Amino acid sequence: MSNEFDMLVQGTKTIQDLLNNLKKYVVQMIHPPNVYTFHKQFVSALHNELHNGVLKKGYTAEFSIEQLFNIAQMIEEASQYDLGMQHREDPGSAAASATWFTSDKPQPALEPMVLQQWHSTWPPDHGINRTGS
Repeated sequence: MSNEFDMLVQGTKTIQDLLNNLKKYVVQMIHPPNVYTFHKQFVSALHNELHNGVLKKGYTAEFSIEQLFNIAQMIEEASQYDLGMQHREDPGSAAASATWFTSDKPQPALEPMVLQQWHSTWPPDHGINRTGS
């Protein structure tokens, strides 16, 4: 599972789907990554434009997953708005070829309780006694 976690990219998935897939791999790992590594992989797996936008805004793996998710979503929504405006002005613009930005479904907001539970159970236990006793 570690390899799948390390190689995962957003592709045509929503930001929420990316986050869910990363979490899915983490709970299946014998040695799950620490929170910093999880956050770093989330940012790295974003589309280049989102990845660069998150970093340009000063957000790094030290921020909470909620903050990283929210800033990525804000950047994506702003880009969708910009592309929509370009498309109105110039129907032959690059907006038509930017398919990963166009999604008819709004992305669901993160549920605070779900995130709180996830952080409170980090890392997954898997029934392994980590204290060595």
